[in-house]
Parts: sequence; structure tokens; C-alpha cells
Amino acid sequence: MNKYVEDTFYRRLVVVILATLIAGVRGAANGYGIACVSGTDTCSVSGTACIDDGTSTSTKNSKCLCNGDYVANAAVDACVKKFGKTCSADADCLSFGTCSTTCACSIGYVASKDSTKCLGNIGQACTAATDCDSAMGAICDLNAASATCKLEFGTTCSSTSECLSYGTCSTTCVCSIGYVASKDSTKCLGNIGQACTAATDCDTAMGAICDLNAASPTCKLEFGKTCSSTAECLSYGTCSTTCACNTGYVASKDSTKCLGNIGQACTAATDCDTAMGAICDLNAASATCKLEFGKTCSSTAECLSYGTCSTTCACNTGYVASKDSTKCLGNIGQACTAATDCDTAMGAICDLNAASSTCKLVILASIVLIAVSQLGVFLYCL
Repeated sequence: MNKYVEDTFYRRLVVVILATLIAGVRGAANGYGIACVSGTDTCSVSGTACIDDGTSTSTKNSKCLCNGDYVANAAVDACVKKFGKTCSADADCLSFGTCSTTCACSIGYVASKDSTKCLGNIGQACTAATDCDSAMGAICDLNAASATCKLEFGTTCSSTSECLSYGTCSTTCVCSIGYVASKDSTKCLGNIGQACTAATDCDTAMGAICDLNAASPTCKLEFGKTCSSTAECLSYGTCSTTCACNTGYVASKDSTKCLGNIGQACTAATDCDTAMGAICDLNAASATCKLEFGKTCSSTAECLSYGTCSTTCACNTGYVASKDSTKCLGNIGQACTAATDCDTAMGAICDLNAASSTCKLVILASIVLIAVSQLGVFLYCL
């Protein structure tokens, strides 16, 4: 290192050290909810101040919290203006609020008693059970395709659209035939054979659980429950006095589904018995459970698409395992069936327009390869 470079290096090092020390004296710039020392640290989020919240026992006995005209947003990670406070844009106000010189709730919403949120009337959008105006008998219907405020059970209604999912209006909101109200009256729970969208949509008192593996999810009997037909049991299950998994399948640890052994049908990556090293081969013409890479095998038929058995399952020549080891990705010129079947690290994508789909170079990748080639020639000539 020459004298000039060495001197410059040490001068810059001293500047960095001094800047660090000065910052330490001035205090840190802390984000929302981060512990701080009043009078020393600076709160970096707009609308926050270093306030003693009465809960901290550390030397930093305060936190950066909303102060004055501000309250915490829905995510509780930043501050927005309180109702009635001056604003410049809707983003300055609480969720479901609007700015018209000052912050107020949007049409169809009213301020909560503590003025910390806007509560929706019937038909308004919501994201949590408590986002609706309970004084109006409203609750957020989280089972709907688009969560909206609906009437609680027993509340007077004028149409079924005002009631919760799987509910109906008959003077007041009640659950439809085949459904019963949950203990907290926030949803209708289905009996066997009724439609559902989540594992918790069915009446567990009846031993029912939502079969999410079915083409049309419906409430089915849990394993071990008395049944009268296989139609009452979960996918890949059978009825023999009680519901059990078919031959070649085992019950999952939480007893919510039947997991397939090697060679059994599946519809999702998690439908196979991982304890046996199995995973669903979604690239196959008919999705079946196959062995993961590295698992001992007896034939190539046990391995994932584009894989081969040589004591253990591995990808064929010209293919590499994906990062999550769930499939073999093709290099340029290899066969493929979907856009994601090729090795993107090599700039490859499946050409689905070709008569025989194969992995081809993305146009940009081709340009890069040509550029690299030209650069090599240029450097060689220097």
C-alpha cells in the first residue's frame, strides 16, 4: 500500500469511528414499539415519541409509541391520525377511514367507542371478527369469499344476504338446514355432507371435519367414527363400521386426512406419507406418491418424474433437483410439461408451443450468453 493510499484509508477509518461514537452519544433512532431512553434516543417513525408504557423493566424504561394526534394503525407498526385531526390523504387515517381536511370514518362505518377504529355496518368490508358494529348486531363473516359485515344469529333481518355464510333469513338470521351455530355464534357449522371451506367449518360435536382434499370440500366423518357408507368418510377413506383409511394409506398425525404410500393417488404435495419418504408427483400424467430424492428404491417407477433409480432416487442425466427437492428440473433440450419444469438457474423455460415440449433458453438468457462469448473473444485479443 503506497503512502497516499494508506493515509487516506486511516483518515476514513477515524471518521467512521468518530461518527459511530457521536451517534452513540446522541442516541439511537428507534422504530415503533422499540425500547428507548427518554431524552437520549430518537423515535424514527412519524407520530411517535419515547413514552413510558408502564410495562418495561429494562434500563430502557420507555418505548417509541404513538403520541398526541396519533394512534396505532391496524398492523400496530406505525401511527395514523386520530378522528377529527388534520390530514392530507386517506393513508393518514385509520383503516376504513377517509380524509376530508380531517380524518373520519368512511360512509357505512362508525367510530368505535375508544375512537381507535372504524366499525362497519351490514355489507361493509372487514378483515377481523371485531371490525363490525356490534351495536348493530354485526360481525365479520370470515367464511365469505370477500369478508363482509353480516348479522349475528337471532338478529332481525330482511334478506339472507344479510346473514352469515351457510345462514338464512327467516325473520331473524339462523343457520340453514344441515348446519348448527358455533358455541360463540360467529359461524354455521356443517353436518356430514354439507359444504365447507376450512377445516373448522364442520360440527366437531358430530365428529365432522372438512374434507379439503375432495374436488368440492364437504364435511366428512373423522377416522374411527361410526359410518353407514364410504361417502361419509374422508378422501382415500373407506367405511367398515367406522371410517378408516384405504389400503395403502395411513392417517395423518392430526387425523384430518389419509396419506398415501408409494404408488397411491394424490392431489397435493402434502397428500403422501412423508414418514415413508413419499411426496406427490404432480408432474406425472396421473399424480401419485413417489419417493423423494436420496431415498432407497427398487425401481425407477418409484421415483419422481424425470428421475431414475440407482440404489436411491436421483434425477436423470440432463436434469437437476429443485431447491425444495420436489421435482427434477430440465436443462436445455430436455423434455418438460409445465413452464416451471426447467432449470431457471440455466435461463431455461419450458417451450409449451413446440410440438414436443422441451426446455429452451429465455431470450434474455440467450443475449447474455452471446455477450459473455463476445467478451471472452475481446479479452483474448487484448
